[in-house]
Amino acid sequence: MHPLSESFSKLTDAELQDKLDDLNKKYWMANDNVRSQIVMMLDSIKLEQENRTLNQKNIENPDNTLDNLIKIS
Repeated sequence: MHPLSESFSKLTDAELQDKLDDLNKKYWMANDNVRSQIVMMLDSIKLEQENRTLNQKNIENPDNTLDNLIKIS
């Protein structure tokens, strides 16, 4: 996780996607030292997007949790 990534949770989905697109462009223009920092930021954004997707799925279908899928008789 990149130290500046905690601010990603405050962004909207569209802003998060814009940030991801912008960092992808900058990745290809940067040198190797900067690329490693950009990769950490990209990973943080992707994790935030994945967490939002999982949270949305849990809100839409709360019965789909592991506790409800495992039935012990």
